[in-house]
Amino acid sequence: MDNTQPTAQVTYSTTAPTNQNVIATITANEALQEVSGWTLSQDKLKLTKTYTDNTSTNGENITIKDIARNVATVNVKITNIDKIAPTGTVTYKLSENQESCIVTITANEALQEVSGWTLSQDKLKLTKIYTDNTSANGENITIKDIAGNAATVNVKITGIKNTFKIDTYEIEDNYITKIQPGTTYESFIKNIETNMKYTIKEDGKVVEKPTKMKTGQELTVGNQTYKLVVTGDTNGDGNADIKDILLINKHRLNKSKLLDEYFLAGDVNKDEKVDIKDILKVNKFRLGKTEEL
Repeated sequence: MDNTQPTAQVTYSTTAPTNQNVIATITANEALQEVSGWTLSQDKLKLTKTYTDNTSTNGENITIKDIARNVATVNVKITNIDKIAPTGTVTYKLSENQESCIVTITANEALQEVSGWTLSQDKLKLTKIYTDNTSANGENITIKDIAGNAATVNVKITGIKNTFKIDTYEIEDNYITKIQPGTTYESFIKNIETNMKYTIKEDGKVVEKPTKMKTGQELTVGNQTYKLVVTGDTNGDGNADIKDILLINKHRLNKSKLLDEYFLAGDVNKDEKVDIKDILKVNKFRLGKTEEL
């Protein structure tokens, strides 16, 4: 004779916020009968069910029976399923000089972190300072709520006034000239004043701290790219030495030609020719008889 009702506890596959289904498991202290909508384990001690949505606030009461038909009630309560993507609104705040813009994405629920953005303490806001305008179509930012649901927010900035100035050196068309041989990366970038992102590339690859600046490297600021010209450096190694004298002489004798930025590097005296005068200047520099080219 069994007159004692079964006892049971409920566990869940996850209790954290999730955009996946949640499996509820009722584990009893004795064998149970089947329950409609639930799966009974082979040993009859467990009932499982996959929930695709949350239960009501008060949960769902499940009636279980042991083999002797003693009845007990178990409450199943699921509130952590979230399959709805977040929504976000974008606001903009230009700086007084219009050289930067603070962008804020405000969501309707807590968000996960996004690389490059600052998440507020309540996790409802993402902020980022832009120093350059976006493309005409804007920039799509993927935001995710705590459960992992994703949404796309478009950020479009057109009001930033781009500034670019470079001291010491000169901008001639798409070239930056008057860079002295041996100029270091650190020394070069100290003369750049811009609110835009910029990169220096060599042979198509971004370089962060090359030993010295070289003819042929590229400075890209915003959408504009400039070729660097190191005075006297006709072979692109950053120096002005005997190798460059030989190349200048070959050009002078029409044995080979210096073109584009390499021609500008060889035209040391800026007379729009590469000749013996330039060789003499490079040679004086090489021998330490002059401080600059």
